Amino acid sequence: MITDAFFMFRKQIICYIQKVVLGAINVFCKGVAMKNDYNKFLEGLEGIEFVKTSEEDIARLKELFSDKIPEILLETYAEHVPADDIEFGDFVFYGIDRIIEENSDYVPGANIHPFGLFTFASTFDGDSICFDSNNSAYPVYQCSHELLGDEDEISIYKGGKFHDMPFTYENVIKVSACLADSFEDFATDLLNDDAGTYSVTEMLEDF
Repeated sequence: MITDAFFMFRKQIICYIQKVVLGAINVFCKGVAMKNDYNKFLEGLEGIEFVKTSEEDIARLKELFSDKIPEILLETYAEHVPADDIEFGDFVFYGIDRIIEENSDYVPGANIHPFGLFTFASTFDGDSICFDSNNSAYPVYQCSHELLGDEDEISIYKGGKFHDMPFTYENVIKVSACLADSFEDFATDLLNDDAGTYSVTEMLEDF
């Protein structure tokens, strides 16, 4: 004979199963929702191999960038990083080891790093693609290796003569091209294939 206790037990089992299923669905949905545009862009490229990121890798990245990193960049690289350089359009995107080298050993990345301009990619011509950590939106700039190869001064030839300026944060920004007003906007432009670069001549049109 089926008792009330049996029905109560069955009801509890059903409720438990429903909670487990709903919990799994929520975890899945959150995982999908957390994919930001930069992550979607990288994972959407064909033939790209990724490697799992270690805690040491993230610690090195945070130290390099003085803990001033766009959230979506950190989220993406905390999960995994490209195993090799990624070529896309006019850009070359890097993994953590190469990012550290670009900001420490190569120009213009090493020259502009002290100003809080942190290189995470480059152009095929060797210009730095960096974000400005002095602004909470982390705008993205293209910084010319031709104009910013000397850490003491910036020399520009225009109007038939050279113009020399001190190598300061303000002057670096003045001669660089702003590719996006925020890192999030830049990631969205990449995802939509709307991101592009400039020639030195174009950078100096308004100088």
